[in-house]
Amino acid sequence: MRLFLTLLILCAFHVAKSQPTWDQAKQERVAKAVQNPYTKALLVYQDGVPVYEYGTKHQAYQVFSIRKSLVSLLFGIYAGEGKINLNATMAQLGIDDKQGLTSDEKQAKVIDVLRARSGIYHPAAYETPGMMKNRPPRGQYKPGEHWFYNNWDFNALTTIFEKQTGQGVFDAFRKKIAEPLKMEDFDIKRQEYYRDTMSVHPATLWFMSASDLARLGLMLLNNGSWDGKQVIDPAWIKESTTTFSDIGILGGYGYCWWTARDGNHFPFVTLPQGTYSARGTGEQTLLIIPERKIVIVHLTEVTSPDQPMMRVVELGRLLKTVLE
Repeated sequence: MRLFLTLLILCAFHVAKSQPTWDQAKQERVAKAVQNPYTKALLVYQDGVPVYEYGTKHQAYQVFSIRKSLVSLLFGIYAGEGKINLNATMAQLGIDDKQGLTSDEKQAKVIDVLRARSGIYHPAAYETPGMMKNRPPRGQYKPGEHWFYNNWDFNALTTIFEKQTGQGVFDAFRKKIAEPLKMEDFDIKRQEYYRDTMSVHPATLWFMSASDLARLGLMLLNNGSWDGKQVIDPAWIKESTTTFSDIGILGGYGYCWWTARDGNHFPFVTLPQGTYSARGTGEQTLLIIPERKIVIVHLTEVTSPDQPMMRVVELGRLLKTVLE
C-alpha cells in the first residue's frame, strides 16, 4: 500500500511538473501588453494546454484574410479525395472573368493560384487600396513566375472549389472541419459572399471565434488529428505550409499560409523553421509553432478599413512578450 501511494504521489508530481505554466511576473507582463485599444482575444496554448486566456474567446469576429488559409485546408481535403486536380489550368476548368482572361492567364494552374503566383492581375472583389495600387499590369508575369498577394487568386479559389466539388465552401467547412472539431461558435448563417461589379468571383466573409480558431490550430499542431479522427492529411499540412515564395522580413508564403523563413515572420521575434500562420486585417492571427508546441490566437475587431487598427510591429511586440 505504501509503495502504491508513493508511486501515485510521484506520478502526480510528474504531471504537475510537466504542465506548462507562467510565473506571476510573466502573467503580469502579458496582461499589461494586451491592455491596448485593439486586442479583443488572446489565447496561448503550449503542449495542448491553455497557459493564457484573455478577452472574448467565444465572440465571433470577421477574420478577413484568415479565410484564405481556411479555404486552403479545404483544397487539401478534397484534392486528397480526388475531387480537385491541383495541376488543372484555368482553361481546362472553364475559369474566366469579365472582359475575359488572356490565353496566357488561362494557363495558370490551381497550384499557382493557391500559391498567389497565378500571374492573373484582373481587378478583384474586396481588394484593399494597397492591392489595387501595387497590382502589376496584366501580362507582366507568366503563371508561376511571380508572387503577389492578390485577391483575384483568393476569390477564384472559391469559384474553383465550388465548381469542382459541387459544394459551397461554408457547407464544406462545416462538414469537414467545424463538426469533427466540435467547434462551439461556428454559425454558417453568419458567413457571407461579397460580390461586386468588377469580377465574377466573389470574396467570402468568414466569422470565427478565438476558441474555434484555437481548436483548428491544435488540430494542425497534432498533425491534422482531432479526437482520434484524421481531419487533415499531415502531408498536406507540411506541403501547404512550406515556403514557396520569399517575401522578405515577413518570411515566406505557402499555399495561402504565411511561413517563417530564416527566423523571419513577425517583427521583434525570431521564430523557428516550420512556424506558420493565418493572418487577417488588423493583425488577426492564428500562429502555430510546431517546434515549441505552441498555438497562439490573436483577434481584433475591424469594421471599417478607415478605422485605426493594430499594425504588425505592435503585434510583434506583443508576441515578443508572450514568447520570450
